[in-house]
Amino acid sequence: MAPQRFKRHLAFLQKAYHPLSVDELVARIVARTVPDNAVAITFDDGYRDNVVIAKPLLEQAGVPATFFLTTGAIGKGRPFWWDELWALLCAGPPKAEFIMDVAGQPLQVQWSDDQPATKMCTPWRAGVEPQTGRQRAYVLLWRNLKDLSPQSRDKALKTLHEHLGGSATPTWSDLDLPMSLEDAGSLPSTCISVGGHARTHHPLVEFDPARRWQEISGSRAEVAEQTGQLPTGFAYPHGNWNSETRTQVADAGYSWAVTTHRAAVMPKNCDPFALPRLAVGDWSAEQLRDEMEALRR
Repeated sequence: MAPQRFKRHLAFLQKAYHPLSVDELVARIVARTVPDNAVAITFDDGYRDNVVIAKPLLEQAGVPATFFLTTGAIGKGRPFWWDELWALLCAGPPKAEFIMDVAGQPLQVQWSDDQPATKMCTPWRAGVEPQTGRQRAYVLLWRNLKDLSPQSRDKALKTLHEHLGGSATPTWSDLDLPMSLEDAGSLPSTCISVGGHARTHHPLVEFDPARRWQEISGSRAEVAEQTGQLPTGFAYPHGNWNSETRTQVADAGYSWAVTTHRAAVMPKNCDPFALPRLAVGDWSAEQLRDEMEALRR
């Protein structure tokens, strides 16, 4: 979302709600002392704009927040694969139709957009219903690449680049990249805490127990190494979890975990290892108010 809108969100939350860190929210749930209109802010993945733009605004407003880091991406200087995929499609031609191999399976990809790619691509985000052929192609590819191993996914992205003639040159700002190691080290403060988000952002239920444990417990150790702060909370990549994953998150030493289930936290009967959240878009403060109030109904 635009920084100015985020500032207005923070002003609204300070006025109408009671901002808490997730750590304090969970502690108050246990103690049955959750204040009225409690709200907690979280950020997933570990984008560089989180530390460069969001952190100063949060600290200026005095609003706490938790940032979940995908530790395998920190300091690598490479975009997340879903951003790389979108950048490739945006750099591609106005029209395309081909069949590409995705982990041994043929996948038909096509689009035909009348407007220039830059105009069609820039304003769109994947959480918004696709309106163009290029956007629908992205959703198709994302769904087919999401559960692949990192090696198979890299191979598929290379194949896509070849189908685009090798001429597609993706571009992105450094703010769209994951944090550097220096960024991560500067993240924690009296206002900002950090959490684990696995090592590779792969759907955890797709792994066997041993590999899943490496993702969960390994990310906790790596967050501590990268930031100097041992995390107490975890965010399930893609909101993807089951009872076995929940148990391993608890066994790894985390005290709570968040999902992507759209709902309000109900203190009387909530599971601290399955906390729901509201994914916020580039909304006005009024729309944020309406979306939050809708969760009460």
